[in-house]
Amino acid sequence: AFRKVHGYPFASTMCIGNLRSGMDALVAFGHTHDKNALWKSLQYFAIIFIFALGAGIGTQCVGIFGERTIWLSCTLLLVSLCFMFIKEDLPEIEEELKK
Repeated sequence: AFRKVHGYPFASTMCIGNLRSGMDALVAFGHTHDKNALWKSLQYFAIIFIFALGAGIGTQCVGIFGERTIWLSCTLLLVSLCFMFIKEDLPEIEEELKK
């Protein structure tokens, strides 16, 4: 489960909390003009957009592939899992190259 993106906590199963956090950061940007607050709000809105995009694509795939659509989800999760391990191994590889 992913609980943070770029250091910002988010809910991976619901959009309401993400929408609240994104609007909170956007309002903070409106008051302070802090670009970090704007970036934070854009991160939350991007997460919501990607979630909605994935739901729409999944719906279309079910109409085309039926029950086999679940294998597409499994493949994407496997690719994500591989990226997680590659990301963790990069600092170790860099240290070995320095030796």
